[in-house]
Amino acid sequence: MRETLTKALYSSCPIIYRNRDAADAENRTQMVWGFQCGSGWFELLLNLSQAIEAIAEDRKRQGISEHELPLVNQVKEKFGELRVYMKISGPGITELINEAQLDSTEICDCCGKPGEPVSVYGYVLTRCQQHIDEPVT
Repeated sequence: MRETLTKALYSSCPIIYRNRDAADAENRTQMVWGFQCGSGWFELLLNLSQAIEAIAEDRKRQGISEHELPLVNQVKEKFGELRVYMKISGPGITELINEAQLDSTEICDCCGKPGEPVSVYGYVLTRCQQHIDEPVT
């Protein structure tokens, strides 16, 4: 994902992406590698992240300590689908992730236009006709 979009996600959802640069291995997440998916899924990922962030904010207002708030461990593409793995989850989050994962199979991971799962250089990716031959990045 492009760096400007990555920064937008991090600034929009500081609670759920809080430990991406943690110095200690115990608290660090796989987000140290960034978003391992195409920029075409930015809007989908922004909507999902903001929904999870709202749950985290609500739990914070209820007095839940920071180390118990929802925390994203990794975001990547796998088999043409968006995958979001949580280090700390909570009620309703799995359903939101499952819905976004399903939606991602109809969105080109390069541009965000309608797409479908296709085989590209031996990888299953979700692409529109314009980006069907784009190299895997």
